[in-house]
Amino acid sequence: MQEPQSTSITECESGSPQATFTVALVGDSHAAHWYEALHAHAAQRGWRVITYLKNSCPYSAGERTAERQGSISCRQATEQTTKLLTSRTDIDAVVTANWAGAEFVGDPAQGYAQLWGELEDAGLDVFAVVDTPRPGTKQYARDCVQQHQQDLSRCSVARSKAFERGDVTREAAAREPRVQVLDFSDQFCIAQRCPAVIGNVLVYRDKHHISDT
Repeated sequence: MQEPQSTSITECESGSPQATFTVALVGDSHAAHWYEALHAHAAQRGWRVITYLKNSCPYSAGERTAERQGSISCRQATEQTTKLLTSRTDIDAVVTANWAGAEFVGDPAQGYAQLWGELEDAGLDVFAVVDTPRPGTKQYARDCVQQHQQDLSRCSVARSKAFERGDVTREAAAREPRVQVLDFSDQFCIAQRCPAVIGNVLVYRDKHHISDT
């Protein structure tokens, strides 16, 4: 995982070198928080996983407002990621996700669709994950749970308020229809609420990243 100001990406591999199926995980920290789930899934099936992850940098041709303001650097690393993905011949699928709360200078959906299309043109199947809900408290979800162990409902959030309004995953996929959308919202929310604990497991590790468990 590269830091926000880094101008490069790091290519990391796990799994069997003899794997007959390889998945690349691409994106910012909201892609990275899927790593443990994808890694475990891949291990069960003998797949290999390759990661291209960079904090604060979604895999998009668009420019984040934060980059325009100079607090992060994404463009060079994103271009490097695209070159690495399209130059390899052993990647079968790309899973990508992003924090939906990021603000962009231009049209965010077009930025995603453009790069997804480049990968599809190169023969890579792209799977875009809808962003996860976020906790309903301003404090860390784990702290809320610790403070309200006898009434965990105080740490849940209404489903209607749990998701970032900036999630353009489906809109981007409509512009690049070869991409498949993965929506795991039903694993996080039940009925009209999204709890902070499911099956005695903390859902979040901080204010909006899911826990490895």
